[in-house]
Amino acid sequence: MEVANNVTEFIFLGLSQDPRMQLMFFGLFLLFYIVIMVGNLLILLTVYTDPRLHTPMYFFLSNLSFVDIAYSSATAPKMIADFVSEKKTISYWGCVTQMFTFHFFGCAEIFVLTVMSFDRYAAICQPLRYTTIMSANACIVLASLSWLGALGHSFVQTLLTFQLPFCNDRVTEFVLTGLSQTREVQLVLFVIFLSFYLFILPGNILIICTIRLDPQLTSPMYFLLANLAFLDIWYSSITAPKMLVDFFVERKKISFGGCIAQLFFLHFVGASEMFLLTVMAFDRYAAICRPLHYATIMNRRLCSILVALSWLGGFIHSIIQVALIVRLPFCGPNELDSYFCDITQVVRIACANTFPEELVMIFSSGLISVVCFIALLMSYAFLLAMLKKHSGSGESTSRAMSTCYSHIT
Repeated sequence: MEVANNVTEFIFLGLSQDPRMQLMFFGLFLLFYIVIMVGNLLILLTVYTDPRLHTPMYFFLSNLSFVDIAYSSATAPKMIADFVSEKKTISYWGCVTQMFTFHFFGCAEIFVLTVMSFDRYAAICQPLRYTTIMSANACIVLASLSWLGALGHSFVQTLLTFQLPFCNDRVTEFVLTGLSQTREVQLVLFVIFLSFYLFILPGNILIICTIRLDPQLTSPMYFLLANLAFLDIWYSSITAPKMLVDFFVERKKISFGGCIAQLFFLHFVGASEMFLLTVMAFDRYAAICRPLHYATIMNRRLCSILVALSWLGGFIHSIIQVALIVRLPFCGPNELDSYFCDITQVVRIACANTFPEELVMIFSSGLISVVCFIALLMSYAFLLAMLKKHSGSGESTSRAMSTCYSHIT
């Protein structure tokens, strides 16, 4: 078993140790922080409450204000508190979290500023086409790309730091023992899993390309279906390529950082897919039970918001799961009875009492599963009741049911 070193906390020595200087810094930084918070909250409130400010420029300005609040809050509260503390320390995972949020919001701010400059270019240099170029959908996509770009940057920075040694024994890799060690069985399993993967990948790519290229498939149902196909590609690609490669490797192992990344994306994409299926059920309910109001209810803006909320819900769920895992000590066994980083297997080999962490993990996953299941059940109960009510028209009933097949498949 390969191990590395890791301390449990860091001590800050960056600012003066003189108590009088610390009090002066405390007052100065507290003042700056309050001004930043109040100023940006005022911008957000003004943009949100004034209908005249619902333009792309102010949309990005409100995003910038929110990022500025989050960026300032990544370090300022801890720093201000440390001015009146005798021992200025931060836990290892507190430091990792601070690094992640600092890089995330800092990079997001840079991207948003770049998008804002493009917005001003379009407004001044292309005034006649400005409303077309900077449509509501384009603004949402650009803002989302800014956040996703920052997430990718921050994840890379944190992951690289995460793998460095810092002075205590700690497992740096896991050995995967979940699949058969017999060569013949491994070859059979390789062919089976490769066939499944090659079936899932082109199938979902074909769905996305068809929806993208066919102008008749621009309804909310197909927009959500394309998002579901994309998530399905991503979800399949988290574990399948690594697993297929492992069939030809004598020692099947994964680094600690790689395992955490796999856990993060499994829960992120898996939860996002569950939320999106719930949104699709709501879309079918609106289409069948509220046909006259369907175009108003499921407009393009709401569809984009619901998809974004599905991704955000998956991200929050995944962060909770991973945050609970990374704080656990792993100093003994490193064998996982699985072919990927299964969270239950990882928790099982931790060198500590994991009951509180397991309770929170089960509650988080269980809550999402139950809420999504009940929402799906209720939406289809309404659909079946509506179809039973209008069962006289067999063709209409069949057509309505056919729109729900994508959820089943």
